[in-house]
Amino acid sequence: MNSDLQPCAACHEDCGSIEYEGKSFVYIECGNCGAHTAFFGFNSEKERLEAEGKALSLWNRGKIVSHNPGE
Repeated sequence: MNSDLQPCAACHEDCGSIEYEGKSFVYIECGNCGAHTAFFGFNSEKERLEAEGKALSLWNRGKIVSHNPGE
């Protein structure tokens, strides 16, 4: 787990981690409940770092997609 990540906004557990979809998308997902940020695309190392920063910002502000009823 990345120490810069806040607890999950959905389940409040400290289980968030940076994940990659192939070699061109990054997002943050909760290992406990499966809530996640939007996916951010990248094509270079510089863009990957920027995409990780965007995902981290969303996660820490609680802007996630969760699987709770009524959402």
